[in-house]
Amino acid sequence: MRVCSMILTAAVALISCSGNGSFTPGSSSSAYEVMVVADDSVWNHPAGDSLKAALETDIAMLPQPEPMFRVSRISPKAFNQITKTARNIIVVRTGGDNYPIAGMKYARNVYARPQLIVYLSAPSAEELARKMPSIAPTLLKLFSRQETANAISALKTAHNEAKEKAVDSIAEAEILIPKTMTSMKTGERFVWLSDNAAGRMENIVVYSYPMPARGMNRQEMVRMRDSVMRRNIPGEADGMYMETVGERVEGSVIGDGRKEPQRYILRGLWQMHGDAMGGPFVSVSLADSMRRRIITAEAFVYAPGKKKGEAMRRLEAALHTLKTKRN
Repeated sequence: MRVCSMILTAAVALISCSGNGSFTPGSSSSAYEVMVVADDSVWNHPAGDSLKAALETDIAMLPQPEPMFRVSRISPKAFNQITKTARNIIVVRTGGDNYPIAGMKYARNVYARPQLIVYLSAPSAEELARKMPSIAPTLLKLFSRQETANAISALKTAHNEAKEKAVDSIAEAEILIPKTMTSMKTGERFVWLSDNAAGRMENIVVYSYPMPARGMNRQEMVRMRDSVMRRNIPGEADGMYMETVGERVEGSVIGDGRKEPQRYILRGLWQMHGDAMGGPFVSVSLADSMRRRIITAEAFVYAPGKKKGEAMRRLEAALHTLKTKRN
C-alpha cells in the first residue's frame, strides 16, 4: 500500500446519575451532535453564546478548523417524546427559587440508547454566563468520553477479526480493527491497515520499538515515529516517505498507572516528504515492561479538501482498545 481534549469551581455542583432502565429505543441523532433545550431568554444571551462557543471549540490538531460538536437548539416546549430520543442533550434551567446556585448533573440512557443528558442549572442567565468558563471543560470532557465509548461499543459489534489476528501475530498486541480495513502491509514489528478509500482514506498502524533508556517523552516518540514511518510508508516515488510536520505535535498522558495503564497520546500533522500530501494523525502508546518495549497504535487520515474530525475521533476510539499481550 502507498498513501496516493472536570474541573469546576467550588460553587458549581456536579451530580452524576445513571439511566432509568434498559428497555429504551435507539437514539435518533448522529455522533457529535448536541441538542440544547433552552428558552430564548437564555439562548439569545451571553450565556447561550458562551455555551455554543464552548461546544463548537475546534478539534485539536487538524489542518483546518472543525468544531467538536454540531449544535442545535429547541425550546422547552418542543422537548417532547420525539426530541427526547436525541443522542446528546443539554437541558438549561434557570430560576433563583428552584436553582439558587449554578450546577450540573448528568444522566445516561434516560429516553434512548446511547444517550447522555446534561442538566445545567443557575439562578439566572447572567450567573450561568459567569460560570461557563469553569463548566465548559467538564462539559466537553463528558460528551467527548461518551462519544468515544459509543464508538468502541459499535466497534465491538463489527470488527475485523482476521486483521486483528495478524496484528497479534506480528506486533504481539491486541486491538479492535474496523471492519472496513481490509488492506494490509506488514514490516518488522509493523502492521499497516487501511480501507484504501479514494475520497477519505482511513488508516491504522501498529508498531513497537525498544524501551528508550530515558523513558517515554514527546521528542523521543516523534523521533521513533519518523523512523518507523520512513521505513514503512513510502510515497508514490522514490525518496518520498511519511514524516511528522515540524514541532507541531501535542503530547499528553492519560490513566493513573494503577487502575488503568498509562497511555501516551500524540496528536499532530503528517506530510509526505517530497510530495504535497498530508493530514492529521493521533497515536496511543503503552509501555510493555514485560517485553521492554513501547507498543504504539496510530491512526491517520488522508482526505484532501474534506473534513477529517469525525473520522479521526472514531479511529482514535479504536486506538484506545490497544492492549499488550500478557503471555
